[in-house]
Amino acid sequence: MTKFEKIIELLKEDSFFDDYTFRKRDSSFVHKFEGGERRIEFRKWTDFIAMSVEPQFAVRFDFVHKWFEKFSFKTLRDQRDDCTVGGWTRKYGCFPVYNFKHDGNNFLEEFNKLKETIKICAGQFFNEYRTPEDVYVRDILPILEGRAELPGSGADWLFCYLTICKVVAPENYDRLKAMSIEQAKVLVSRKYPEPNMERYYDRLDEILGYLDSLSVDDLMKKRLK
Repeated sequence: MTKFEKIIELLKEDSFFDDYTFRKRDSSFVHKFEGGERRIEFRKWTDFIAMSVEPQFAVRFDFVHKWFEKFSFKTLRDQRDDCTVGGWTRKYGCFPVYNFKHDGNNFLEEFNKLKETIKICAGQFFNEYRTPEDVYVRDILPILEGRAELPGSGADWLFCYLTICKVVAPENYDRLKAMSIEQAKVLVSRKYPEPNMERYYDRLDEILGYLDSLSVDDLMKKRLK
């Protein structure tokens, strides 16, 4: 058993993880719920001294992503691993990385710190993002009110934000759409264009036209079976 496998097996013994299944292919504890899933993900890497582990957190609402599958350049598996919102330990005042020395001298100490961090941060993050309405209130509304800016990289946010806004606050959809298109233009027009946005920019009319054509009922039916 590797050191990482030992960490996972010990975490499984804690009742906090009773509702989760460990998914080996992407090193994640997954808790599926109706219409989506919560994930506790692990990044890990090794150097000459230790194996380092960083926990991260994600929530996915299937309807936000399902309609977009036919437009995405990603593989279907990669698309279905995409999250709607992600979180990191630093947001909650916790240390991000735990280093397990190869000689095993600090294993128990680091393991206990890692486990406690996961409990604290996952508990807070999953409580903050229970529903798509939470994503709207925490991440989208501040943009509409001028208290936050649209992302300066990536492309998925544009389609995710608009889908959630259309379902949760349709009265603000057109304004968010105009703001998002303008930001997309900024991202592809700068000296070093955002490569993900470049893949979609010339098709935005087609993609957003399709989203416009879908009713809220249509969107909410688009869940993984």
